[in-house]
Amino acid sequence: PTPFPAGPPTKLGLFVAWFHPQIMDLIATRNVTLLKTLELDPTFLSEVKSRSPETLIVGRVTLGQLDLNQADIRIEARRAAEAVLPLAFDSRRAGLVDAWEGFNEPVPGDEDQMRRLADLEAERARLLAENGLRAVVGNFGTGQPPLEWWPAFRPALEAAQSYGSYLGLHEYSAPTVWFNTNRP
Repeated sequence: PTPFPAGPPTKLGLFVAWFHPQIMDLIATRNVTLLKTLELDPTFLSEVKSRSPETLIVGRVTLGQLDLNQADIRIEARRAAEAVLPLAFDSRRAGLVDAWEGFNEPVPGDEDQMRRLADLEAERARLLAENGLRAVVGNFGTGQPPLEWWPAFRPALEAAQSYGSYLGLHEYSAPTVWFNTNRP
């Protein structure tokens, strides 16, 4: 629900790793602002858009691990961008995914790696934009990266802003993923 007093709409949403029919009941409320998914079945994506046209769909493909020490940043950015092109332009999926994530929950080990990741994400956002697509940069896991490293990520944020893309933060429960459950 929109907080009171009303502010900008939230981009908090669902992550769907596999389809369950009850997801559509939630989508039909039109209260799901964002749906991130590994489920790229065109029937599922089309159903989400038909029931809730305003829901932002973020797609993710599996790219494997990223070694920020060894990787050629331009090659990795191109690999990540090219991985989504066949899906984004498949006639059954065209226009259904609003933005594409890159590497899942990267963990830079120091500020230099954060800079390298920023360069990679800026280039990936540019490459996707050349093809008329939007990126979701960052995609950091809960608690990552340390706050003092964020200035090094600025080039990726500026690229995302200039290409109409997004910043992705994977935030779950706090202080643990089992918070407010019966798990110890």
